[in-house]
Amino acid sequence: NPKQCQRQEQFLSLMENIIYQDSLKLKNVNKVHVVLSLPSGAHFFKNINILVYQKLIEFIYKMNCLAPQKKCIECPLSSSCRYYHYTGENFHYYPGILMANDFFQKSIYDREECITFDFYLIGNTVQCYQYIQIFFEDFLQQKVAGALFYVKSIQIEQLEETEIHISKLKFTSIVNEDHFFEMYNNMINYYNQHYQCQLNELQILPYELKNVKKINLNNIQLKTKKIILKGILYNIVFQQEIKIPLSIKTIGIGNYNMIGGGYFEN
Repeated sequence: NPKQCQRQEQFLSLMENIIYQDSLKLKNVNKVHVVLSLPSGAHFFKNINILVYQKLIEFIYKMNCLAPQKKCIECPLSSSCRYYHYTGENFHYYPGILMANDFFQKSIYDREECITFDFYLIGNTVQCYQYIQIFFEDFLQQKVAGALFYVKSIQIEQLEETEIHISKLKFTSIVNEDHFFEMYNNMINYYNQHYQCQLNELQILPYELKNVKKINLNNIQLKTKKIILKGILYNIVFQQEIKIPLSIKTIGIGNYNMIGGGYFEN
């Protein structure tokens, strides 16, 4: 489609122009808050957050993939592919585009009610703010899961970098492993190395796990990867306080935080 190709080239040119400006004001985590009005109301039969995330990832794939006939793992262009970068090497590691999600999300909305979506962009993936704007304002053509919507607002803000002191915590959504410090530091290292963040690792300290529960949720099929939600919930008590940025508490910890995993209370 020549028109689509031209539009993609214009979009990528725009993205190149803002990369330098973004690098100058790079923050560890940026939040994009989207508010949609539902004039006819809506009844969603599946988790609407996950449906929107699936669609957004598909859109970013279409805008960036230069070899759609290849699997990401086999693609010779993967090292320079924005999609591969933004998705944490095709979701093998830690994606830089996250979406807040409650696995028990509200499903019924009245006429004229608003629905909100929160996205978190890690480090240099703040460039994806432009994708999110175009996704809601154009790509979806004012319909989400069959429901008519109007965009009320799309705003971006930087998340607090203030550190919080924690002596114990309780995971309230799925995580992928019970080695807490390894899980945390692996994520932080990836963010620093791949998304140009400046986050500190945690010193490994003794801790005690309590109330460990295995949990399996419905798998999520994304454009290029099936996410198998198999993990655990647990409480953890540290022998001495640790300090975690408030931004990390907001986005969650671990491999599943792109769709609402790794949330905790302290």
